[in-house]
Amino acid sequence: TYRTDCAFAKAVAAKMLGEEYIDTGDLVGLEQENIKQIDEAILGARPEKRRTKRLDTEVRDGSGKVLALKVANLMAAPVSSAKVVTVELKPKCGLRERQGLPSRYQLLQAHKLYHGKISRASAYDPVKLFSKDPQQVYQTLSDAMVEPQNNIRIFVDGKAVFDDRLLAGDNAGSVLGNLDIALKEAGVSGRDGLLSTLAGALSSPTMLMPDRLKRIQAWAAGETAHLALMLYRSLQHRFGESTAEVLSR
Repeated sequence: TYRTDCAFAKAVAAKMLGEEYIDTGDLVGLEQENIKQIDEAILGARPEKRRTKRLDTEVRDGSGKVLALKVANLMAAPVSSAKVVTVELKPKCGLRERQGLPSRYQLLQAHKLYHGKISRASAYDPVKLFSKDPQQVYQTLSDAMVEPQNNIRIFVDGKAVFDDRLLAGDNAGSVLGNLDIALKEAGVSGRDGLLSTLAGALSSPTMLMPDRLKRIQAWAAGETAHLALMLYRSLQHRFGESTAEVLSR
């Protein structure tokens, strides 16, 4: 249930990723009619290919309300006089199956290209994004800008100024030119300045998110679920009822 998902986010996800990086939000209940009105209001603004997916307006909770999550609006500036630049990154899997092989993401790109699911492969590489090397991070962010797919989107004051949909509807030069104008109006020295800032932030020794994401991805891959269960049982045998407390440290 949605209540269980929210409880999991607060009890597990926030601890694994860090409360400084994840907003677990607050659970709220809305009237069914309000959700229906919201669904209708946003439908026209959604991309054509996503309009088949609507908001779930069914009442499934004992409260008689439709449950939703209230989170911070990362598209809005804290003060009305300032512009806010928001970058949405979908890093994908940053694991390499074997040394000497491309990353899992790059292998999947080749597979999709061969089967005609994409028109061209992206040079973006999650392994480089998670590398904590400023030059590699900058390079792979630049690669993502060439062929973004759904890996990177840029917004200024909540309006999309760069994504794969904009590139598909216009020539790249025009989109990038408009992006630079929008960024400079927001106080950022163009896309190179933005990517340099991102690369610096993701490579900082104080930035813990990349390593934490890789740790979670490693546990989720292959046979690690079985190994995790064995490890958990071993800890239970040693620490008994204190196991949960030990794991939360």
